[in-house]
Amino acid sequence: MILGGLDEGRWPQQQSPDPWLAPGIRRMLGLAASERQQGAAAHDFAGAFAAREVVVTRAMRSGGDPAVASRFWLRLAALAGELPEARLGEQSVVALAGMLDVPPGVSTPVEKPCPAPPLATRPDRISVTGVDQLARDPFAFYAAKILRLSELDPLSSGPDAKWFGIRVHKFLQDWQTAGLTEAAFNIELAALRADPALDSLASAFWLPRIEPSLRWAAERVWASRDERWPVANEVRGEHIVDGIRLFGTADRIDQTADGTLAIVDYKTGAAPSAKSTGDGLNSQLGLLGLLAQEAGLGDLAPEIVDAFEYWELKRDRNKGVDGAVKAIRGQKPKPATAAAVVERAREVFGDLIARYLLGQEPFVPGDTGKRYADFDHLMRRDEWFGRGDADADTGERATDAGAA
Repeated sequence: MILGGLDEGRWPQQQSPDPWLAPGIRRMLGLAASERQQGAAAHDFAGAFAAREVVVTRAMRSGGDPAVASRFWLRLAALAGELPEARLGEQSVVALAGMLDVPPGVSTPVEKPCPAPPLATRPDRISVTGVDQLARDPFAFYAAKILRLSELDPLSSGPDAKWFGIRVHKFLQDWQTAGLTEAAFNIELAALRADPALDSLASAFWLPRIEPSLRWAAERVWASRDERWPVANEVRGEHIVDGIRLFGTADRIDQTADGTLAIVDYKTGAAPSAKSTGDGLNSQLGLLGLLAQEAGLGDLAPEIVDAFEYWELKRDRNKGVDGAVKAIRGQKPKPATAAAVVERAREVFGDLIARYLLGQEPFVPGDTGKRYADFDHLMRRDEWFGRGDADADTGERATDAGAA
């Protein structure tokens, strides 16, 4: 018989007071005392402890911290005195327990995966968001776009961050389609509040936070009507660039007073930084600008794009505002102009497709501030992440381990 878990707080289990009924009221109602569970546990332990051969164990550490032996364990140790080491046949039980952490047949962990599928299996088309995924984590692109794998949504799950983002985009799209008037805004807001997909938590906590941000976006559109005005939303474009079909959808297109275009992308979370654009990790808006200028988006004719903006639809408590506009143009580090944003995106796109889609470069996990998620098990991340031998020459292992 093995009796384990004799650590303080685990056995005997700590009793928490009844948050609703006092002990006296429980007795008046004929309910069992809260101590009865502890007594029943002691009864079961005493019966098991009377077996012919008993092994009593405890954990030296719990949750990464040293564990404290239970008072009953200390009492047993004091009464038993010096006992001989437990053995199973010719081997020590302690040694056998240590062998559980050494799986047989595994001498060295796997290296970081580097799949290199044949050129014929590599895609000949890519989305603007797929370009960013390829730049940040080639292995995730390989798993999602070549193996066509995706995470299954949990059963009976409530609205999550992805759903919130899609619903906000739909709200703004429907409002723009309805004419961008205040009356149309109020109608769409009422429809959002009555959305049957919203559960009680989303209605109580998410709606009160997002409504001021949606109002902020509407007031900003109305305030700038003399300088610019939305002319299209959720418009798709595609164009063959360097032999690969590039496609993407813009959240909103504004036409300015001088005839140029501004591309707006809505974010319900934090917007990408200008530095990530300069580093080639965020080319989405620049590639949409490339499509707008060379092929046109939706029914719009090709036109010069002179502004790229992220609209953050979230409250900033420190600044006391319900939203923010983050323009790529003019921010440091460069690119500092809209034309430079497009040119930088074209350079990144040309380099990536030459290496991964038209070439034979393997799709290794990314090394730039990575946050693995969906494909951890597929890449066997736990077997190589944090080890210094696989990437010692890159000088980035310490950063990766710290990020983890």
